[in-house]
Order: sequence, then structure tokens, then C-alpha cells
Amino acid sequence: MISVQLISGDMTVGADGTVTAIDGDRIYAFGHRFLSEGSTDMPFARADVVALMPNLTSSFKISTAREWMGTITADRDVAVSGLIGRQASLVPVEIRVGPNTYRMRMVQDRVMTPLLMQMALFSAIDATERSVGGETYSIRGQLDFDGGAVHIDDVYSGDVGVAVLASGGVASPVAYALQ
Repeated sequence: MISVQLISGDMTVGADGTVTAIDGDRIYAFGHRFLSEGSTDMPFARADVVALMPNLTSSFKISTAREWMGTITADRDVAVSGLIGRQASLVPVEIRVGPNTYRMRMVQDRVMTPLLMQMALFSAIDATERSVGGETYSIRGQLDFDGGAVHIDDVYSGDVGVAVLASGGVASPVAYALQ
């Protein structure tokens, strides 16, 4: 098994699948497409199956990622393929909520990165702050690019779903910047 690591670090998001073949330093896995990305640059790690959950309609495996192995370079209809030992280009992310700091790295992809950023920010707020009653979040951030930085500075307040609004407010400029 391998685990394609979309986010790694203090938070982890991955998609695990079966290895089909290894040919030298090239690996083929899943036996189907993952996201239909075509050419891509996503890290993968070895994965271990912890448990099998049998079900007549939809069986699944519970697995966990282990050590880094390489990079998925192609996501096609019949498989994902990659190179063992190659490093993927990842985006470093640091999220501070109250006294807690969450550090992670995520894939650099114009479609996936905004969604992953929104998930990470929402999860950080949800894990750190209360989720019922009046809330106010001051969001300050910076997206660093070769040509300069994009600053994010906004305040979100309300009684319901404020963490969702705040995390969406960060995902939108990330999506625009990557387009």
C-alpha cells in the first residue's frame, strides 16, 4: 500500500491505495485514477493496513502512512504512477490559533490547495476554539510568491458557522492566486 500525502505534519490528509507494480524506480498504484490530474507532483509514503472493514455493499481498509518514499508524477485513468526517491514540491503552512501553532506541508495544486487550506484552517479553529455561541476571528496571513506577497487581513464574527466563513475567506484568495 501507498498513501498519497495531500497534507503532512501536524495535520494529515492522504489517499491510500494498492501498489500494482514497481519497475526500477517507477511505481504504479491504485489501478484507477485518483483525481484525474494528469501530470502531477504529489508525495507518497509507504502505508500499512491496520484493519479490514468487510461490508456487502462497500468494504474498505483502515490504513496509516509510514515513511516518505517518492512522488506521484502522473494521475491517469488506469493508475497513478511516480518515481521512488523524488521529492515533491510542497507548500509550507503555519496556522496559529490562540496559543497553538500547527505546522504542515501541502501539495501545490491550483485545484486542491485552496480546498486543503480551507480544511486545515477549519480543523485548526475547530480543534482549538469552542464552536457554539458568538465568535469573532481575526484572520491575518501572507501568501509568499516569487513576485511578492499577498496579504490576507479580515475579521469574521457571528453566532453560527463563523469558522466555516473564516476558512472560506482564506481559501478564496488562495484559489485566485493559484489561478
